[in-house]
Amino acid sequence: DNTYAACPVYRKAGESFTLQARALNEQDQLTPGFATSNKAISWALLAPAAGGTGTFSPTAISLANGVANNVVANWSEVGVIRLGVSNFVPYPAYQDELPQLETVLRWSVPIGRFVPWDYSLSNGFITPACNAFTYMSQPFASGFVLTARNLQKGTTQNYQGAFAKGVAEMVAANALDGVARDKRITLSPSLSWASGIASVNQQSPFGLNTRFDRAASPEAPFATLSFGIKVDDKDGGTTLLANPNMNTAVAGSCAGASCDAVRLGTQKLLYGRLLAGTEAGVASAPLAIPLKMQYYEAGNWQPNKEDQCTRLSLAADGIRFLNPGHSFDAATRDLNLGAGRKIKLGLGSSAPGGDAAQATDGEILFHFAKPDISVRIPYKVDLAKQPSQPLWLSDPTSGNDGNLQGEAIFGSSRGNDRIIYRR
Repeated sequence: DNTYAACPVYRKAGESFTLQARALNEQDQLTPGFATSNKAISWALLAPAAGGTGTFSPTAISLANGVANNVVANWSEVGVIRLGVSNFVPYPAYQDELPQLETVLRWSVPIGRFVPWDYSLSNGFITPACNAFTYMSQPFASGFVLTARNLQKGTTQNYQGAFAKGVAEMVAANALDGVARDKRITLSPSLSWASGIASVNQQSPFGLNTRFDRAASPEAPFATLSFGIKVDDKDGGTTLLANPNMNTAVAGSCAGASCDAVRLGTQKLLYGRLLAGTEAGVASAPLAIPLKMQYYEAGNWQPNKEDQCTRLSLAADGIRFLNPGHSFDAATRDLNLGAGRKIKLGLGSSAPGGDAAQATDGEILFHFAKPDISVRIPYKVDLAKQPSQPLWLSDPTSGNDGNLQGEAIFGSSRGNDRIIYRR
């Protein structure tokens, strides 16, 4: 298979080519006195060895003056074949020997390599990671099915193994602005061809999803970032995608030959971060500190009220307490403040919260029970130890992840809310 797969491309599957046949004597010399009609054509698959023979036409051939020229033929499959005229008795009405002598089958040299006519993409999808949007660098699900076809739109089942050379690349453009952002996509699909079909479903929980990586500095949202698939046949562009409708390097809609990809879908990409809060309260009352999901736009960080997906946990040191005198027991959710004094912690929209919580309108409340003493409790959210490792919520501009550090301050004076001080 490897030897034949390295042959140059001869034709596409289902595409017409011409046969020439000659009637020869034992010394391989032409016998122009010979003529015959409707003799059956035999064909055999040379490679791939485990492939199918497909459909060949015509099924018969006629010779006049010892030759058959320019017989139009086509084969439905991918690979390399050989052809011949099946054994036949040349003059059955006149041959009186027994058994009658036959003109024997003589195989041609290998014919090929045949490649697919085109690739057809179907069942394409893009699923945002968080309902209506995805954070830049956050994995999201995508998938499609590629079918290698012949001219008659049938699947070329021999397109597999060494003969299946096609590779796919995911491409991206925002609002079809003509700026290709393909290089920011990681984990582009890997094709595994079987019987002419490559099915890709990148939504594994083990990190095989697609990502659109964010830049080193915060940037405005990509409100309509379109994703598409390009296919390189690794045969010099002989086999192309059927019905392409996208080109990331072309501003606006492409048309005809200027298109080189098929669009999977469009989604909104946000440059996000997590902002850990700092709040002060009296020692005799519990305190709730907001952990806020934000996105960057127009030079500022904005609350991301669309985030109903981010999940944070107190387990596995997902939130660390920076005072060396404080220790946290994840099993009981007790924070030991020293001197035998403990307070209960929790995450959730209402006190006392639990060991984990999901964002509501872009916010998770961090609940501290009342300590009854004046104390400062600095903490840091460790994104790498959170359940989904949401590193896309770090802020590269804050330095040492300062936005992930917050503090609960107990013992400050609440004052009297009935008095307005003035002078």
